[in-house]
Amino acid sequence: MDYTDSFRLFCTTRLPNPHYTPELSAKVTLVDFTVTMAGLEDQLLGKLILKEKHELEEQRQGLMEEVQSYKKKIKQLEDDLLFRLSNSQVSLCTVYSISLATDSYWFSM
Repeated sequence: MDYTDSFRLFCTTRLPNPHYTPELSAKVTLVDFTVTMAGLEDQLLGKLILKEKHELEEQRQGLMEEVQSYKKKIKQLEDDLLFRLSNSQVSLCTVYSISLATDSYWFSM
C-alpha cells in the first residue's frame, strides 16, 4: 500500500486509561490531556493574581521555574551518585565501616 511520510492520524478516546497492544504502543505516541482539579485551581489562581497583583504572579512564576531547576539538579545528582556507586571499585560496606570507625574515633575524643 502506498502512503506518504507526512501522513498523521489522530485518535481520541474518553477512556481514562485505555489499553493498547504492545505492538501498537511501540508505533504511536500517547498524549494524556487529563485535566485535574489542582491544575485548574492553579491556572485560575494564576489568572487572578496576574489581574490583581502582576508582580506577585511574576514572582510565583520565577519561584516555580527555580523549583523545577532544583528538581532537575537533584535528578542529575542522583544519577551521578548512582553511576559512581555502580562503577566504584571499593565495596560500599567497606566505605561505610570506615566511616563508622572514623566517626566513633572523633566522638570519643
